[in-house]
Amino acid sequence: MYKVRDAIPTDSEQVCNVLRRSILEVCAPEYDDESVINDWLSNKTQENTLKWIESNNAYSVVCTSSENKVVGFGLITLDGEILLFYLVPEALYQGNGKLMLERMEKRIISEGVNEIRTTSSITAKSFYIKNGFVENGPPRLVGNIEGDFPLIKKVTA
Repeated sequence: MYKVRDAIPTDSEQVCNVLRRSILEVCAPEYDDESVINDWLSNKTQENTLKWIESNNAYSVVCTSSENKVVGFGLITLDGEILLFYLVPEALYQGNGKLMLERMEKRIISEGVNEIRTTSSITAKSFYIKNGFVENGPPRLVGNIEGDFPLIKKVTA
């Protein structure tokens, strides 16, 4: 059974592993460009994950397994922009992303924000669309691939 909770600083090493595994194992096949993947991974360090978790301008959550292993991470600014949203392969397609998103939405609504924005990868776009997001502009290039999709969702209490 998986649970979603607020991220804490001691999660930073596991969060870094989640980000890197998800990019390499889940997202990379759809981008098929080593330089794009290397750029994507370049700031996914334990030092940065700690900064993201400790940020006063953002809210972060983790999804954990029954063994309390971190298998997912989400980061949203307090003005409603999802910056990071990743799960490891074995935690996908089990409702974990939806649970993470719901927790992040609840926090953003409590901040008085009524819309959430993100720039989705190819891989995550269908997840966001299933969860109420709509396109918010044309896709942008990632290398030579249309791979960044601006999306938006209205949220209410």
